[in-house]
Amino acid sequence: MNETGRHILIVDDDPDFAESLGDLFELQGHTFAIATQGEQALQLASEQTFDFVFLDIKMPGIDGVETLRRLRATRQDTKVAVITGYATDEQLDGAIAAGAFTVLEKPCPFERMLEVMKHAGAEQIVLVADDDPDFTDNLEELLPAPGRQVIAASSAHAALDLLEQQPVSVLLLDMRLPNTDGYKVLAALRERNLTVPVIVVTSYPFEETELRRFENSVVKVLQKPVPVRRLVEEISAATFSSSVQGEVGRHDNP
Repeated sequence: MNETGRHILIVDDDPDFAESLGDLFELQGHTFAIATQGEQALQLASEQTFDFVFLDIKMPGIDGVETLRRLRATRQDTKVAVITGYATDEQLDGAIAAGAFTVLEKPCPFERMLEVMKHAGAEQIVLVADDDPDFTDNLEELLPAPGRQVIAASSAHAALDLLEQQPVSVLLLDMRLPNTDGYKVLAALRERNLTVPVIVVTSYPFEETELRRFENSVVKVLQKPVPVRRLVEEISAATFSSSVQGEVGRHDNP
């Protein structure tokens, strides 16, 4: 997907909002189509190929979640961002399970939408470093979406090896791993000049003063259990933050 010239589908039952948003995308060199109902969106998607879809959840007729499920059946590679201000937790969870790339809350800055499209254009790789197989299996099932791949490591050694071998967009790090802890993993990242935004996801107590030593790496600390939609939101935010700060990956000293 090119940085410009993308074909975008805006699905929202507020035609004024959809038209205004489309005009902004057009100024950036993109083209767009508008649907005010789920059925209309599915019809347009059957006739045209869209690079990206911005999809409201609460609409007359079939809602955004069902629209997304049906869209996935025929357009599996189309990247979709759910954008809404009134969705229930159940609807948001359903959208993530159906394969939404991210969730955006109204009002959402236009620059944020452009960044979401930019990151969806390149494959986003999320590394889960956790020795709980139920947790990693759940994320490997629910987190993947068009534009986002999930890989897992059950040990610090395996996680560091993966980080050395391929670019990783975000690291989800448990603070307790076999024969080590999260602090040592964070120290190893620094020693190896590996720069990646880290979201700590743990059920164990942690030393806040210790984590402050790695504040350039740790962008968020979450206590388990964490809803998958919250992880998606934090992954999206971490990726956006890293794009502002610089390229993610190995940074060799000059």
